[in-house]
Order: sequence, then structure tokens, then C-alpha cells
Amino acid sequence: MTFRLLAQRVREHLHNHQIQAAIHLLDHMLVNHPTEREHLPYRDLLKRIATGQVPWEPTEIEALLLDIVREVEREEIKRTRLYLHYEGPHDGPGSSFARSLQRSLRSHQFPVFSTLENWSATPHQRNAELERTHYLLLLLPPRPKISPTLQQVLQSANRGFRTKGRPQIIPIRLAWPVTTRPPAALRSLFRVHHPLDWQAPLHTPPTYSYSYFFFLLIIYFRTQN
Repeated sequence: MTFRLLAQRVREHLHNHQIQAAIHLLDHMLVNHPTEREHLPYRDLLKRIATGQVPWEPTEIEALLLDIVREVEREEIKRTRLYLHYEGPHDGPGSSFARSLQRSLRSHQFPVFSTLENWSATPHQRNAELERTHYLLLLLPPRPKISPTLQQVLQSANRGFRTKGRPQIIPIRLAWPVTTRPPAALRSLFRVHHPLDWQAPLHTPPTYSYSYFFFLLIIYFRTQN
């Protein structure tokens, strides 16, 4: 069961006032979390609640357990590493969208490695970053050219995806005309990793459409964890 499903199940138990079931599942989440040692105080508190050593009302206990779930979820988001690759001129309209997306992701506490900032990274550095990346966001302007850097990034990401299931690759087509025929390398990529589309003008500042697009992206990350 994924981390997200575990958290959802804890919430369901709390909604149904099944405190002992929620404690058992929440303790299971903490034991299997990568930062398990940091959660020892939480686990000690859960044990005391389960054995009746905390003289609180059920509603107070439910609220506390929900706060613990939220805190662990925030930590989980911070562990979701993103690699943002923009394949286009850094002074073009697509770069404005890429920078807006980069800022938005960081404002939500996601660690982001971005080629907008690390354009001079060596192949070894890019490979090392992709090794620990969960999602590769591939921003593709209209009529993209397959640069040597993109070829290397895709090769490394595909190798990691085949062997350990990550990084998951999310191609994002930026304002592509309907008649655009992607290069062969991207056609094979799109068959495995379904692309997202941004169809609004790239030169406009963040709008409701951008906020909705970003919201869908965040929901995708959280449901995959």
C-alpha cells in the first residue's frame, strides 16, 4: 500500500471514530517512513494513547492524530525530488513558463533541480541528480530540437525508470500546434509516458489556467507517493 493510501485510510478511520484502528495504521506509517527515528516521539505518544495513558476526549485525540498525519505528509512532499528540464532557448517565452513552474514547485517545498539554473552541469552531475529524482518534468516548446543534453537526460531517466521505476517522466508540451509532429525520439517517449499539454499563451503571467494546471500536477505527485 502506498504512503498516500495509508494516509487516506487513517483519515477514514478517524472519520468513523475508529481511534484504535487509526493508531495502528498510523504507527505502521511511521515505522516504514525513511525518517522513522525522528518519529519516535510520535510513536511513544501513540502507544500512550492506545493504552489509555492520555486522559483526553476522543475528539481531542482524533484532532491530534490528524495533525500527525498532516505533518508526516508535509515531510513526504519534501522528499519528492524533481528534475525540471526545459528544452528551449532560455530567453524564449517558454522559459517564462518554466521559471513560473519552478518557483511554484519550490513554494510548495519541493526540492527542484532545474536546467534553467544548472545549464552548465556535466553529464556526470546530471546522471547523479537523476539517480535520486522521483519525477522528471520535461518542458518541450513547439518544434523542439533533440539536443545532446536532452538525449543524455532521456537515456539516463529511461534507464532508471526501467530498473527501479523512477524517475517517472512527465513530458509537458508547451503550446504545441495541433498539427505538430514530434521527432521520433519523442514519439516513442509519448507512447510510454503520456504528455500533459499547456495550450495557453506562454508569454502571459500566471493565470487561473496556470493555477489549475499546477494544481493537477501537485495532485499527480501526491497520489503517486
